[in-house]
Amino acid sequence: GISLLLTPTLLLSLTTDIRLDGVSIHMARACGTVLLTVAFYGYYAMASDADAEKEALVHSRVMGSGLLLVGMVYAQTHYKEWNLVNIQICFVGCAAWALPNLFYYLTSPTCPKSSPGGYDFFLNVDFLFTFLFGALFFAFPQWLLRYQIAIRPNGVSVHVTRAFGALMVGSSVVSSAATGFTDQTKKVVFMSRIIGALPLIGVVVFGQVLGHFTNLHIFVGVCGAGAWVANSLLGILIMNYSASIYSSNPPATAAAMRTAANPNTIGGAGMTMRAGGGGGGGGIHGDDLSLLSEGGPMGDHGGAPRPQQQPQHGLRPVASNPMIRTHEGSALVQRGLRVPEGGVRF
Repeated sequence: GISLLLTPTLLLSLTTDIRLDGVSIHMARACGTVLLTVAFYGYYAMASDADAEKEALVHSRVMGSGLLLVGMVYAQTHYKEWNLVNIQICFVGCAAWALPNLFYYLTSPTCPKSSPGGYDFFLNVDFLFTFLFGALFFAFPQWLLRYQIAIRPNGVSVHVTRAFGALMVGSSVVSSAATGFTDQTKKVVFMSRIIGALPLIGVVVFGQVLGHFTNLHIFVGVCGAGAWVANSLLGILIMNYSASIYSSNPPATAAAMRTAANPNTIGGAGMTMRAGGGGGGGGIHGDDLSLLSEGGPMGDHGGAPRPQQQPQHGLRPVASNPMIRTHEGSALVQRGLRVPEGGVRF
């Protein structure tokens, strides 16, 4: 990526037999900016312990290098500007880049992804934007160049433009897969897009200054690369904002939420039974109630059965001397427990 960005003329002159024009050199630099994006995320993915992030990198390289190989075969067979060195260096190098990733893609099982987090809207926008424009550059390079350059496109400029589109499509795969990554990895994906888009703005402005392009080129180029940067920055800022809100206002615990939802409780012997059941904490669950037969060592009268009380206000007493165990089984509750006529539903 750095070589294409800084010395595109040297690399293209080895594989072509014509004098290079400014359009071909400009598009080669644009390819270098996309490779910077892929390299930045690739470095993070290889250092990460998450298999899903490595899998996304493999899918990206298989897609991008596969399309690039198709474009190279088409250029070698249809454009006379390319020589055999293009096959020896570019074609073989791209194949060596694609085949190991393809082998891993075919032999490795699909890795489970992390739980989604943060705002995935900006990742989806990045994926759609990158994929659609990459597909346009790959499928219709001559049509796109016709309205943006002041000279007639040749086989070199058309093929390098198609290569730019292939790399964009491959890069979009990472944005699509990142919707299932952690927030930290999503920020890395956004940062990789910014690292590639900022140099692209400089390349577009530099190409416009040289006079090889029309005014439409700088409008489309600056707006497109600027949209990449703006979308990525918004994604990072909103995720940071949501993380700060979460840390300052942590969510309520499940027990507190159940208490708020069921304020009517029945107390006894220092513990609480919620009529809603539902488990958790020290609450009494329906499946933990144990009603023993009348009479026993826990009676109020030295083992004698506790007398029944008359129902009051629609309540009836339970059997004498009931023993009700808590969820932990650490305490016994007896005496004085009144339930509705229909019973308590747990």
